[in-house]
Amino acid sequence: MDVYGAREGWLAIFDRSAGKSWDEKIYMEKDTIDGKTVTVVGL
Repeated sequence: MDVYGAREGWLAIFDRSAGKSWDEKIYMEKDTIDGKTVTVVGL
């Protein structure tokens, strides 16, 4: 995001853990850090 001057970005995390249910793996949260918004999606 810093390199491209973006104020918002997305991060997708692919959890391949065998012992977790889909309810534990799938989530979405939005955080603002240093004035930049990052949406984190767990899959």
